Amino acid sequence: MDEHSDKHYELLNNNGNVSNVSGINNQIQTINNNNMDHIGNSYRMRTTPIISRESRTSSYTSSRRSSQESLDMMCGGTNDSPRELRHYAQELEEKFRKAMINNAQLDNEKQSYVYQIDLFKDEMEELEENYLRLQRDFKEKSRNYEQLKRDNERLQFDFKCYKEALEERERLIKEADLVIIRNNGNQNAKIFHKNKLLLQNGHPNGENHSMINGDVNNDNNDDDEDFPVLLANNLSLISKDASLILEDIPGKTLENKLKNLMLEHRQLQNQINELKNELDDERNRACSMNEAFGNNSLHLTTEMQAEIQREANKMTNDLRYKLKKCEQENATLISTVNRLENQLIRCKADADQSERLEEELKLDKRKAQRELREALTKIEELESANVHLQKRIDKLKSNRNIIGIITNGGSNNNNNNGSNITDQTIPQPQPSTTESSSSCASSDISSTLCSSSSTTTND
Repeated sequence: MDEHSDKHYELLNNNGNVSNVSGINNQIQTINNNNMDHIGNSYRMRTTPIISRESRTSSYTSSRRSSQESLDMMCGGTNDSPRELRHYAQELEEKFRKAMINNAQLDNEKQSYVYQIDLFKDEMEELEENYLRLQRDFKEKSRNYEQLKRDNERLQFDFKCYKEALEERERLIKEADLVIIRNNGNQNAKIFHKNKLLLQNGHPNGENHSMINGDVNNDNNDDDEDFPVLLANNLSLISKDASLILEDIPGKTLENKLKNLMLEHRQLQNQINELKNELDDERNRACSMNEAFGNNSLHLTTEMQAEIQREANKMTNDLRYKLKKCEQENATLISTVNRLENQLIRCKADADQSERLEEELKLDKRKAQRELREALTKIEELESANVHLQKRIDKLKSNRNIIGIITNGGSNNNNNNGSNITDQTIPQPQPSTTESSSSCASSDISSTLCSSSSTTTND
Protein backbone atom coordinates (compact mmCIF):
# COMPACT_ATOMS: atom_id res chain seq x y z
CA MET A 1 0.00 0.00 0.00
CA ASP A 2 2.89 2.41 0.66
CA GLU A 3 4.37 1.78 -2.76
CA HIS A 4 0.96 2.32 -4.33
CA SER A 5 0.52 5.63 -2.45
CA ASP A 6 4.04 6.78 -3.43
CA LYS A 7 3.18 6.19 -7.08
CA HIS A 8 0.03 8.26 -6.68
CA TYR A 9 2.09 11.04 -5.04
CA GLU A 10 4.56 11.10 -7.92
CA LEU A 11 1.73 11.31 -10.45
CA LEU A 12 0.16 14.20 -8.57
CA ASN A 13 3.48 16.11 -8.37
CA ASN A 14 4.17 15.64 -12.07
CA ASN A 15 0.76 16.78 -13.28
CA GLY A 16 -0.21 19.25 -10.53
CA ASN A 17 -3.91 19.62 -11.31
CA VAL A 18 -7.20 18.02 -10.25
CA SER A 19 -8.08 16.81 -13.71
CA ASN A 20 -5.03 14.57 -13.80
CA VAL A 21 -5.87 13.18 -10.38
CA SER A 22 -9.42 12.41 -11.45
CA GLY A 23 -8.10 10.70 -14.63
CA ILE A 24 -5.74 8.58 -12.57
CA ASN A 25 -8.52 7.63 -10.24
CA ASN A 26 -10.64 6.60 -13.21
CA GLN A 27 -7.84 4.40 -14.51
CA ILE A 28 -7.36 2.85 -11.08
CA GLN A 29 -11.07 2.22 -10.90
CA THR A 30 -11.09 0.45 -14.30
CA ILE A 31 -8.13 -1.74 -13.28
CA ASN A 32 -9.73 -2.59 -9.98
CA ASN A 33 -13.00 -3.32 -11.77
CA ASN A 34 -11.23 -5.85 -14.00
CA ASN A 35 -9.51 -7.44 -11.01
CA MET A 36 -12.70 -7.53 -9.02
CA ASP A 37 -14.54 -9.11 -11.94
CA HIS A 38 -12.02 -11.90 -11.82
CA ILE A 39 -12.43 -12.16 -8.05
CA GLY A 40 -16.20 -12.15 -8.46
CA ASN A 41 -16.01 -14.99 -10.98
CA SER A 42 -13.95 -17.02 -8.52
CA TYR A 43 -16.32 -16.30 -5.64
CA ARG A 44 -19.45 -17.24 -7.58
CA MET A 45 -18.98 -20.97 -6.97
CA ARG A 46 -19.07 -20.65 -3.19
CA THR A 47 -22.29 -21.67 -1.50
CA THR A 48 -22.10 -20.14 2.01
CA PRO A 49 -23.04 -16.47 2.34
CA ILE A 50 -20.85 -14.42 4.69
CA ILE A 51 -22.97 -11.42 5.68
CA SER A 52 -26.66 -10.62 5.57
CA ARG A 53 -28.48 -8.78 2.78
CA GLU A 54 -29.19 -5.64 4.83
CA SER A 55 -25.55 -5.16 5.84
CA ARG A 56 -24.45 -5.67 2.22
CA THR A 57 -26.94 -3.14 0.83
CA SER A 58 -26.10 -0.62 3.53
CA SER A 59 -22.34 -1.00 2.99
CA TYR A 60 -22.85 -0.77 -0.77
CA THR A 61 -24.85 2.47 -0.54
CA SER A 62 -22.42 3.89 2.02
CA SER A 63 -19.46 3.05 -0.24
CA ARG A 64 -21.15 4.77 -3.19
CA ARG A 65 -21.96 7.81 -1.08
CA SER A 66 -18.44 7.98 0.34
CA SER A 67 -16.91 7.65 -3.15
CA GLN A 68 -19.14 10.51 -4.39
CA GLU A 69 -18.13 12.67 -1.44
CA SER A 70 -14.48 11.86 -2.05
CA LEU A 71 -14.80 12.96 -5.67
CA ASP A 72 -16.44 16.20 -4.55
CA MET A 73 -13.68 16.82 -2.05
CA MET A 74 -10.99 16.13 -4.65
CA CYS A 75 -12.62 18.48 -7.08
CA GLY A 76 -13.15 21.19 -4.43
CA GLY A 77 -9.97 20.97 -2.40
CA THR A 78 -7.05 20.98 -4.76
CA ASN A 79 -4.75 22.65 -2.28
CA ASP A 80 -4.63 19.65 0.15
CA SER A 81 -1.32 18.10 1.01
CA PRO A 82 -0.08 15.00 -0.86
CA ARG A 83 -0.19 12.94 2.35
CA GLU A 84 -3.88 13.62 2.79
CA LEU A 85 -4.53 12.81 -0.83
CA ARG A 86 -2.60 9.56 -0.48
CA HIS A 87 -4.49 8.70 2.68
CA TYR A 88 -7.73 9.58 0.96
CA ALA A 89 -6.83 7.39 -2.04
CA GLN A 90 -6.14 4.49 0.30
CA GLU A 91 -9.54 4.92 1.91
CA LEU A 92 -11.17 5.00 -1.50
CA GLU A 93 -9.40 1.80 -2.49
CA GLU A 94 -10.44 0.07 0.74
CA LYS A 95 -14.05 1.11 0.26
CA PHE A 96 -13.96 0.06 -3.37
CA ARG A 97 -12.51 -3.32 -2.40
CA LYS A 98 -15.22 -3.83 0.20
CA ALA A 99 -17.88 -2.92 -2.34
CA MET A 100 -16.48 -5.41 -4.85
CA ILE A 101 -16.32 -8.11 -2.18
CA ASN A 102 -19.95 -7.42 -1.36
CA ASN A 103 -20.84 -7.70 -5.03
CA ALA A 104 -18.94 -10.98 -5.27
CA GLN A 105 -20.78 -12.25 -2.21
CA LEU A 106 -24.12 -11.30 -3.77
CA ASP A 107 -23.17 -13.17 -6.94
CA ASN A 108 -22.05 -16.09 -4.81
CA GLU A 109 -25.38 -16.16 -3.01
CA LYS A 110 -27.20 -15.99 -6.33
CA GLN A 111 -25.24 -18.97 -7.66
CA SER A 112 -25.90 -20.90 -4.46
CA TYR A 113 -29.62 -20.25 -4.83
CA VAL A 114 -29.49 -21.40 -8.46
CA TYR A 115 -27.67 -24.55 -7.40
CA GLN A 116 -30.23 -25.18 -4.66
CA ILE A 117 -33.03 -24.71 -7.19
CA ASP A 118 -31.40 -27.33 -9.43
CA LEU A 119 -31.14 -29.67 -6.47
CA PHE A 120 -34.79 -29.13 -5.64
CA LYS A 121 -35.72 -29.85 -9.27
CA ASP A 122 -33.75 -33.10 -9.18
CA GLU A 123 -35.42 -34.08 -5.92
CA MET A 124 -38.80 -33.24 -7.42
CA GLU A 125 -38.06 -35.47 -10.44
CA GLU A 126 -37.02 -38.30 -8.12
CA LEU A 127 -40.19 -37.87 -6.08
CA GLU A 128 -42.29 -37.93 -9.25
CA GLU A 129 -40.59 -41.14 -10.38
CA ASN A 130 -41.12 -42.69 -6.96
CA TYR A 131 -44.75 -41.58 -7.06
CA LEU A 132 -45.30 -43.23 -10.44
CA ARG A 133 -43.58 -46.39 -9.26
CA LEU A 134 -45.72 -46.48 -6.14
CA GLN A 135 -48.82 -46.00 -8.27
CA ARG A 136 -47.84 -49.00 -10.40
CA ASP A 137 -47.18 -51.07 -7.29
CA PHE A 138 -50.50 -50.00 -5.81
CA LYS A 139 -52.38 -51.01 -8.96
CA GLU A 140 -50.67 -54.39 -9.04
CA LYS A 141 -51.33 -54.98 -5.33
CA SER A 142 -54.96 -53.96 -5.74
CA ARG A 143 -55.37 -56.42 -8.63
CA ASN A 144 -53.80 -59.18 -6.57
CA TYR A 145 -56.03 -58.26 -3.65
CA GLU A 146 -59.17 -58.46 -5.78
CA GLN A 147 -58.08 -61.83 -7.17
CA LEU A 148 -57.39 -63.18 -3.68
CA LYS A 149 -60.69 -61.80 -2.47
CA ARG A 150 -62.58 -63.60 -5.23
CA ASP A 151 -60.69 -66.82 -4.51
CA ASN A 152 -61.48 -66.49 -0.82
CA GLU A 153 -65.18 -66.04 -1.49
CA ARG A 154 -65.22 -69.06 -3.79
CA LEU A 155 -63.39 -71.19 -1.23
CA GLN A 156 -65.74 -70.11 1.54
CA PHE A 157 -68.72 -71.08 -0.59
CA ASP A 158 -67.16 -74.48 -1.37
CA PHE A 159 -66.36 -74.96 2.30
CA LYS A 160 -69.98 -74.36 3.29
CA CYS A 161 -71.20 -76.77 0.62
CA TYR A 162 -68.77 -79.48 1.69
CA LYS A 163 -69.59 -78.97 5.33
CA GLU A 164 -73.31 -79.39 4.69
CA ALA A 165 -72.58 -82.47 2.56
CA LEU A 166 -70.49 -84.04 5.34
CA GLU A 167 -73.20 -83.42 7.90
CA GLU A 168 -75.80 -84.99 5.62
CA ARG A 169 -73.53 -87.95 4.95
CA GLU A 170 -72.90 -88.60 8.63
CA ARG A 171 -76.61 -88.43 9.35
CA LEU A 172 -77.44 -90.94 6.60
CA ILE A 173 -74.72 -93.37 7.70
CA LYS A 174 -75.94 -93.25 11.27
CA GLU A 175 -79.45 -94.00 10.09
CA ALA A 176 -78.24 -96.90 7.89
CA ASP A 177 -75.87 -98.35 10.56
CA LEU A 178 -73.03 -98.93 8.08
CA VAL A 179 -69.23 -99.09 8.43
CA ILE A 180 -66.33 -97.75 6.32
CA ILE A 181 -63.39 -99.87 5.25
CA ARG A 182 -60.10 -98.14 4.40
CA ASN A 183 -58.02 -99.63 1.60
CA ASN A 184 -54.59 -98.69 3.01
CA GLY A 185 -52.51 -101.48 1.45
CA ASN A 186 -51.95 -103.46 4.70
CA GLN A 187 -52.24 -107.22 4.99
CA ASN A 188 -55.69 -106.88 6.55
CA ALA A 189 -57.95 -103.94 5.81
CA LYS A 190 -58.84 -101.74 8.77
CA ILE A 191 -62.48 -101.49 9.70
CA PHE A 192 -63.64 -98.06 10.82
CA HIS A 193 -66.95 -97.96 12.61
CA LYS A 194 -67.26 -94.29 11.73
CA ASN A 195 -70.43 -93.62 9.86
CA LYS A 196 -69.46 -91.75 6.66
CA LEU A 197 -70.92 -91.68 3.17
CA LEU A 198 -69.78 -89.91 0.01
CA LEU A 199 -72.08 -87.51 -1.83
CA GLN A 200 -72.08 -87.90 -5.60
CA ASN A 201 -73.58 -85.18 -7.83
CA GLY A 202 -75.16 -83.45 -4.83
CA HIS A 203 -77.03 -86.61 -3.65
CA PRO A 204 -75.84 -89.26 -1.20
CA ASN A 205 -75.39 -92.82 -2.29
CA GLY A 206 -78.20 -93.85 0.00
CA GLU A 207 -80.67 -91.80 -2.06
CA ASN A 208 -79.60 -92.80 -5.55
CA HIS A 209 -78.55 -96.37 -4.78
CA SER A 210 -79.74 -99.04 -2.45
CA MET A 211 -77.99 -99.42 0.89
CA ILE A 212 -75.90 -102.48 1.49
CA ASN A 213 -77.19 -104.06 4.67
CA GLY A 214 -80.85 -103.97 3.61
CA ASP A 215 -82.01 -101.65 6.44
CA VAL A 216 -82.92 -98.78 4.14
CA ASN A 217 -84.39 -100.70 1.20
CA ASN A 218 -85.98 -104.04 1.98
CA ASP A 219 -86.34 -104.97 -1.71
CA ASN A 220 -82.60 -105.52 -2.21
CA ASN A 221 -81.37 -108.95 -3.22
CA ASP A 222 -78.85 -110.95 -1.26
CA ASP A 223 -76.31 -110.62 -4.05
CA ASP A 224 -76.29 -106.82 -3.77
CA GLU A 225 -75.11 -107.02 -0.16
CA ASP A 226 -71.80 -108.53 -1.26
CA PHE A 227 -70.69 -105.47 -3.27
CA PRO A 228 -69.44 -102.36 -1.37
CA VAL A 229 -70.24 -98.76 -2.22
CA LEU A 230 -67.05 -96.87 -3.20
CA LEU A 231 -66.70 -93.62 -1.23
CA ALA A 232 -63.29 -92.36 -2.32
CA ASN A 233 -59.98 -93.61 -3.64
CA ASN A 234 -59.22 -95.54 -0.42
CA LEU A 235 -62.63 -95.79 1.29
CA SER A 236 -65.58 -98.13 0.82
CA LEU A 237 -68.91 -98.43 2.58
CA ILE A 238 -70.04 -101.96 3.44
CA SER A 239 -72.23 -103.75 5.97
CA LYS A 240 -70.91 -105.29 9.16
CA ASP A 241 -71.35 -108.88 7.95
CA ALA A 242 -69.47 -108.12 4.74
CA SER A 243 -66.63 -106.52 6.72
CA LEU A 244 -66.23 -109.69 8.80
CA ILE A 245 -66.10 -111.78 5.63
CA LEU A 246 -63.47 -109.52 4.01
CA GLU A 247 -61.15 -109.90 7.01
CA ASP A 248 -60.74 -113.62 6.25
CA ILE A 249 -60.07 -113.19 2.50
CA PRO A 250 -56.36 -112.97 1.49
CA GLY A 251 -55.20 -109.86 -0.31
CA LYS A 252 -53.55 -106.51 0.34
CA THR A 253 -56.10 -104.16 -1.16
CA LEU A 254 -59.86 -104.19 -1.28
CA GLU A 255 -59.81 -104.60 -5.05
CA ASN A 256 -57.61 -107.69 -4.79
CA LYS A 257 -59.85 -109.15 -2.14
CA LEU A 258 -62.92 -108.62 -4.30
CA LYS A 259 -61.20 -110.15 -7.31
CA ASN A 260 -60.12 -113.19 -5.31
CA LEU A 261 -63.63 -113.55 -3.98
CA MET A 262 -65.17 -113.35 -7.45
CA LEU A 263 -62.61 -115.78 -8.87
CA GLU A 264 -63.26 -118.26 -6.09
CA HIS A 265 -66.99 -117.85 -6.63
CA ARG A 266 -66.64 -118.58 -10.36
CA GLN A 267 -64.46 -121.61 -9.73
CA LEU A 268 -66.88 -123.04 -7.24
CA GLN A 269 -69.79 -122.35 -9.57
CA ASN A 270 -68.02 -124.14 -12.43
CA GLN A 271 -67.23 -127.09 -10.22
CA ILE A 272 -70.84 -127.26 -9.09
CA ASN A 273 -72.05 -127.20 -12.67
CA GLU A 274 -69.58 -129.90 -13.72
CA LEU A 275 -70.54 -132.08 -10.79
CA LYS A 276 -74.20 -131.61 -11.57
CA ASN A 277 -73.61 -132.60 -15.19
CA GLU A 278 -71.57 -135.64 -14.18
CA LEU A 279 -74.22 -136.61 -11.68
CA ASP A 280 -76.90 -136.32 -14.30
CA ASP A 281 -74.84 -138.40 -16.73
CA GLU A 282 -74.19 -141.06 -14.15
CA ARG A 283 -77.82 -141.16 -13.21
CA ASN A 284 -78.85 -141.49 -16.83
CA ARG A 285 -76.25 -144.18 -17.42
CA ALA A 286 -77.26 -146.02 -14.29
CA CYS A 287 -80.89 -145.87 -15.28
CA SER A 288 -80.12 -147.15 -18.76
CA MET A 289 -77.95 -149.90 -17.40
CA ASN A 290 -80.56 -150.90 -14.85
CA GLU A 291 -83.16 -151.01 -17.56
CA ALA A 292 -80.86 -153.06 -19.77
CA PHE A 293 -80.05 -155.38 -16.91
CA GLY A 294 -83.71 -155.64 -16.03
CA ASN A 295 -84.73 -156.44 -19.55
CA ASN A 296 -81.87 -158.73 -20.46
CA SER A 297 -80.85 -160.14 -17.13
CA LEU A 298 -81.73 -163.62 -18.24
CA HIS A 299 -79.88 -163.36 -21.56
CA LEU A 300 -76.57 -161.89 -20.30
CA THR A 301 -73.44 -163.93 -20.50
CA THR A 302 -69.98 -163.44 -19.12
CA GLU A 303 -68.75 -162.05 -22.39
CA MET A 304 -71.44 -159.43 -22.44
CA GLN A 305 -70.74 -158.47 -18.86
CA ALA A 306 -67.04 -158.10 -19.70
CA GLU A 307 -67.86 -155.89 -22.66
CA ILE A 308 -70.10 -153.71 -20.49
CA GLN A 309 -67.28 -153.45 -17.96
CA ARG A 310 -64.81 -152.39 -20.66
CA GLU A 311 -67.18 -149.71 -21.90
CA ALA A 312 -67.62 -148.41 -18.36
CA ASN A 313 -63.83 -148.29 -17.84
CA LYS A 314 -63.40 -146.50 -21.15
CA MET A 315 -65.97 -143.89 -20.18
CA THR A 316 -64.31 -143.32 -16.82
CA ASN A 317 -60.92 -142.87 -18.49
CA ASP A 318 -62.42 -140.34 -20.89
CA LEU A 319 -63.97 -138.45 -18.01
CA ARG A 320 -60.65 -138.41 -16.13
CA TYR A 321 -58.86 -137.06 -19.21
CA LYS A 322 -61.46 -134.34 -19.64
CA LEU A 323 -61.15 -133.45 -15.95
CA LYS A 324 -57.35 -133.07 -16.21
CA LYS A 325 -57.73 -131.01 -19.35
CA CYS A 326 -60.23 -128.70 -17.62
CA GLU A 327 -57.86 -128.33 -14.66
CA GLN A 328 -55.01 -127.30 -17.00
CA GLU A 329 -57.22 -124.79 -18.75
CA ASN A 330 -58.30 -123.44 -15.37
CA ALA A 331 -54.65 -123.01 -14.33
CA THR A 332 -53.82 -121.14 -17.54
CA LEU A 333 -56.82 -118.87 -17.02
CA ILE A 334 -55.74 -118.14 -13.45
CA SER A 335 -52.22 -117.21 -14.64
CA THR A 336 -53.61 -114.90 -17.32
CA VAL A 337 -55.89 -113.24 -14.74
CA ASN A 338 -52.94 -112.66 -12.41
CA ARG A 339 -50.86 -111.21 -15.25
CA LEU A 340 -53.69 -108.86 -16.20
CA GLU A 341 -54.07 -107.78 -12.57
CA ASN A 342 -50.36 -106.94 -12.39
CA GLN A 343 -50.62 -104.95 -15.60
CA LEU A 344 -53.60 -103.08 -14.17
CA ILE A 345 -51.63 -102.20 -11.02
CA ARG A 346 -48.69 -100.95 -13.10
CA CYS A 347 -51.01 -98.83 -15.26
CA LYS A 348 -52.57 -97.28 -12.16
CA ALA A 349 -49.12 -96.50 -10.73
CA ASP A 350 -48.06 -94.89 -14.03
CA ALA A 351 -51.25 -92.81 -14.09
CA ASP A 352 -50.66 -91.57 -10.52
CA GLN A 353 -47.05 -90.74 -11.34
CA SER A 354 -48.08 -88.80 -14.45
CA GLU A 355 -50.63 -86.82 -12.43
CA ARG A 356 -47.99 -85.93 -9.84
CA LEU A 357 -45.60 -84.91 -12.60
CA GLU A 358 -48.29 -82.73 -14.15
CA GLU A 359 -48.88 -80.97 -10.81
CA GLU A 360 -45.14 -80.36 -10.39
CA LEU A 361 -44.90 -78.93 -13.90
CA LYS A 362 -47.81 -76.60 -13.18
CA LEU A 363 -46.08 -75.38 -10.03
CA ASP A 364 -42.83 -74.82 -11.95
CA LYS A 365 -44.74 -72.88 -14.60
CA ARG A 366 -46.34 -70.61 -12.00
CA LYS A 367 -42.97 -70.05 -10.36
CA ALA A 368 -41.33 -69.20 -13.69
CA GLN A 369 -44.12 -66.74 -14.54
CA ARG A 370 -43.74 -65.07 -11.15
CA GLU A 371 -39.96 -64.77 -11.61
CA LEU A 372 -40.54 -63.34 -15.09
CA ARG A 373 -42.84 -60.65 -13.72
CA GLU A 374 -40.32 -59.76 -11.00
CA ALA A 375 -37.51 -59.56 -13.56
CA LEU A 376 -39.58 -57.25 -15.79
CA THR A 377 -40.30 -54.90 -12.88
CA LYS A 378 -36.61 -54.84 -11.94
CA ILE A 379 -35.68 -54.05 -15.55
CA GLU A 380 -38.13 -51.12 -15.59
CA GLU A 381 -36.70 -49.78 -12.33
CA LEU A 382 -33.13 -50.08 -13.61
CA GLU A 383 -34.03 -48.32 -16.87
CA SER A 384 -35.59 -45.41 -14.97
CA ALA A 385 -32.54 -45.21 -12.68
CA ASN A 386 -30.25 -45.28 -15.73
CA VAL A 387 -32.14 -42.41 -17.37
CA HIS A 388 -31.95 -40.38 -14.17
CA LEU A 389 -28.21 -41.00 -13.81
CA GLN A 390 -27.66 -40.06 -17.46
CA LYS A 391 -29.41 -36.75 -16.84
CA ARG A 392 -27.24 -36.13 -13.81
CA ILE A 393 -24.09 -36.94 -15.76
CA ASP A 394 -25.08 -34.56 -18.57
CA LYS A 395 -25.74 -31.84 -16.03
CA LEU A 396 -22.35 -32.37 -14.37
CA LYS A 397 -20.64 -32.27 -17.77
CA SER A 398 -22.33 -28.96 -18.56
CA ASN A 399 -21.22 -27.58 -15.16
CA ARG A 400 -17.64 -28.65 -15.84
CA ASN A 401 -17.72 -26.97 -19.25
CA ILE A 402 -18.96 -23.75 -17.62
CA ILE A 403 -16.15 -23.94 -15.06
CA GLY A 404 -13.59 -24.39 -17.85
CA ILE A 405 -15.00 -21.39 -19.72
CA ILE A 406 -14.82 -19.31 -16.54
CA THR A 407 -11.19 -20.25 -15.92
CA ASN A 408 -10.24 -19.49 -19.52
CA GLY A 409 -12.06 -16.14 -19.32
CA GLY A 410 -10.20 -15.25 -16.11
CA SER A 411 -6.80 -15.95 -17.68
CA ASN A 412 -7.74 -13.91 -20.77
CA ASN A 413 -8.80 -11.01 -18.55
CA ASN A 414 -5.44 -11.09 -16.77
CA ASN A 415 -3.61 -10.95 -20.10
CA ASN A 416 -5.76 -8.06 -21.35
CA ASN A 417 -5.22 -6.11 -18.12
CA GLY A 418 -1.44 -6.40 -18.44
CA SER A 419 -1.47 -5.22 -22.06
CA ASN A 420 -3.70 -2.22 -21.27
CA ILE A 421 -1.46 -1.07 -18.44
CA THR A 422 1.72 -1.20 -20.55
CA ASP A 423 0.04 0.72 -23.41
CA GLN A 424 -1.04 3.57 -21.13
CA THR A 425 2.48 3.83 -19.59
CA ILE A 426 0.97 3.76 -16.10
CA PRO A 427 2.58 1.46 -13.55
CA GLN A 428 0.38 -1.29 -12.11
CA PRO A 429 -1.06 0.01 -8.89
CA GLN A 430 -1.45 -3.33 -7.04
CA PRO A 431 0.61 -6.21 -8.41
CA SER A 432 0.40 -8.05 -5.13
CA THR A 433 -3.40 -7.69 -5.07
CA THR A 434 -3.74 -9.07 -8.61
CA GLU A 435 -1.53 -12.06 -7.84
CA SER A 436 -3.41 -12.75 -4.67
CA SER A 437 -6.74 -12.49 -6.52
CA SER A 438 -5.58 -14.86 -9.29
CA SER A 439 -4.27 -17.36 -6.73
CA CYS A 440 -7.53 -17.07 -4.81
CA ALA A 441 -9.48 -17.63 -8.03
CA SER A 442 -7.45 -20.73 -8.87
CA SER A 443 -7.91 -22.09 -5.34
CA ASP A 444 -11.66 -21.45 -5.54
CA ILE A 445 -11.88 -23.21 -8.92
CA SER A 446 -9.98 -26.23 -7.57
CA SER A 447 -12.23 -26.38 -4.50
CA THR A 448 -15.28 -26.17 -6.78
CA LEU A 449 -14.00 -29.02 -8.95
CA CYS A 450 -13.39 -31.13 -5.85
CA SER A 451 -16.87 -30.45 -4.56
CA SER A 452 -18.41 -31.29 -7.96
CA SER A 453 -16.44 -34.55 -8.14
CA SER A 454 -17.54 -35.46 -4.60
CA THR A 455 -21.19 -34.85 -5.52
CA THR A 456 -20.72 -37.01 -8.62
CA THR A 457 -19.36 -39.89 -6.55
CA ASN A 458 -22.19 -39.54 -4.05
CA ASP A 459 -24.77 -39.68 -6.83
